[in-house]
Amino acid sequence: MGTFGSLYFAMTDEFNNTAKQTGDKHKAEKDARLRGINKVIRIATQIVIMNINNIFKIPYAKSILGAGVITAICTVLTDSISRTLSGMPYRKMDKEELEKYYKEHKEGKLKGYYDMLDKLTD
Repeated sequence: MGTFGSLYFAMTDEFNNTAKQTGDKHKAEKDARLRGINKVIRIATQIVIMNINNIFKIPYAKSILGAGVITAICTVLTDSISRTLSGMPYRKMDKEELEKYYKEHKEGKLKGYYDMLDKLTD
């Protein structure tokens, strides 16, 4: 239930923010669905990283510093991987950088993958 509650909250929050900024209900709905996809991908990525994390079981269990470093690395990896897989920018970008980023999605090597994501959110 926590996962579904978190998913609902993230999607609703994204819808409200986009609707407030643009006034475009269709764009707000699309952004909300993209946020939901990102959240699902993030959960799947965390599961994979947690299983890989068993490699670091001993340093994680024997040291608070080790646990903190491993947790920080896993958090950054999860965020960047899930954002990349869901087609969301992984860092703050200005308008020109965003246009280039999205142009790469429409014309780059992974065009088919990002087209599929676009259809899922439309």
